[in-house]
Amino acid sequence: MWDKLEGIKGRIDEITRLLGDLAVTGNSKELQKLGRELAELKPLAEVYERYRKIRQELEENQGLVQSEKDPDMRALAKE
Repeated sequence: MWDKLEGIKGRIDEITRLLGDLAVTGNSKELQKLGRELAELKPLAEVYERYRKIRQELEENQGLVQSEKDPDMRALAKE
């Protein structure tokens, strides 16, 4: 599942590049097709990116909880 989400992120980058290509922008059907595909994929990529950031923050906080000596800082990291 995570590989598929990474693939979606890569496809969004590719579509963005293609939308900037003059050959594609001159082809209205291809432009519409890519625009629709981008509109479908972008919400998934945004949710995935938020998930990744939250997971990273959680891992960092767990590391702080385990390594922090100050009880107040440990309590703060647990929150």
